[in-house]
Amino acid sequence: MSFVRHLQTLDQASCDLLRTARVLAGLDPSSDIPTASQPQGVFHFASWDSERFVKSPFPPAAFIAAFIFWVVMNPPTGPKVPMFAGILSLVILRTPMNPLLLLAVCTVSIFVAVAPVYWIVMPTLSTGVGLISLIFVYSFGFGYLGGRSPALKSGPMLMFVTMSGISNQQTYSFLGTVNGALMIILAGVITAVVYSFSTPMRPSSSRVRSPRQSASAVGA
Repeated sequence: MSFVRHLQTLDQASCDLLRTARVLAGLDPSSDIPTASQPQGVFHFASWDSERFVKSPFPPAAFIAAFIFWVVMNPPTGPKVPMFAGILSLVILRTPMNPLLLLAVCTVSIFVAVAPVYWIVMPTLSTGVGLISLIFVYSFGFGYLGGRSPALKSGPMLMFVTMSGISNQQTYSFLGTVNGALMIILAGVITAVVYSFSTPMRPSSSRVRSPRQSASAVGA
């Protein structure tokens, strides 16, 4: 509906441009030019948006799928898997990104950006000021390095917060880091699977791709 309204606005602007061109040429501005009807509120989106309707069931579907997985498989992290599946689905929905890319970034972050910091840097920081400074530098660094990549901004920070377990009485546990990493990975896999099934196919992309493939075949 919003797309139709924009087309109507384009029709009206085209008619006005043609009339202006005829006036500048010294011709009758009203002849041979159809009159476009100007819709009301053309610069407002329609109340019914099919794209929002398609995307809105994604977070509850991801949570339900993860909840069923928890009941059937009973993973070590327990009910935190559906909880983080809901969180990741909301992150993906509000900050558009590919869930497979986010899952890959989170997995790489475990070994490159989280585990070394957790086992080497954090034990040397015995005060709250040092830990807070580490969090600031960590989040600022990946926010800067991420640039326009939402996955690079969110992935390492999600893994760091989940695995580090910062508290007033800081303790370091190998089992805690493994459970945190497993929880995020399981939730990410479930979210990616639900996203792949809930995302509608794009026939326009396949139509554009098929002539390119045909042209490549002819060129070959």
